[in-house]
Amino acid sequence: MISPELQTLITNRILELPDYTQESLSAVPWVDILGQIAAKYRLNEIQSNAFISESAMVLLDLVNPELYKTNIINHVVVSSEIANQMIAEVIERVITRLQAEQANIIQSIPSLVDQVMSENSGDEVPVKPVPVTIVSTEENINLETLKSQSLSTASIRSNLSADIYREPIE
Repeated sequence: MISPELQTLITNRILELPDYTQESLSAVPWVDILGQIAAKYRLNEIQSNAFISESAMVLLDLVNPELYKTNIINHVVVSSEIANQMIAEVIERVITRLQAEQANIIQSIPSLVDQVMSENSGDEVPVKPVPVTIVSTEENINLETLKSQSLSTASIRSNLSADIYREPIE
C-alpha cells in the first residue's frame, strides 16, 4: 500500500492542478492500469506499490521524469530491460490516454464559454472569454515578450500533444 505521507502528497498535488487536468485524471483509471501493468510483470505487493508510487509521482510532476527509469530499477527492483518495457506500457496505456482526455476537455472549453456568455447576456457585466492559443513547445518562446504583454492579452501556451517521453529509452 502507498504510505499515508505519499498519499497525502499525491492528493494535495492533484488538488493544485488545473480543473481540466483533475478531470482527465478522474476520467482515466490510471491507478488500475498501473496495477494491471504490475500484475503483468508479476510484481509482488511491495514492488507493485513502489511501481504505482513512482509512476504517480512522475505523472503528477512530483519528480523529474528523467529519473523514472532509474527509480523503477532501484525501487521496484527490476532489470533495465523490464523497466523499459514497463515504461513503454505506461506511456501507451496511461500517458497517451491522459493526453487525449485533456485534449478533449480543452476542446470543449469554447462551447462552454459560449454557453456561459449566452446565459449571462442580460447581465450588466458580461463575461469575457480569455484568448487561448495552443502552440507547439517546439517553437521558441520568448519570455521577455511574454513578460511585456499585459495579463489580459497574454496567450496561454500549451502543447497537448507533447510527449515528454519522445526520446528513446535506453
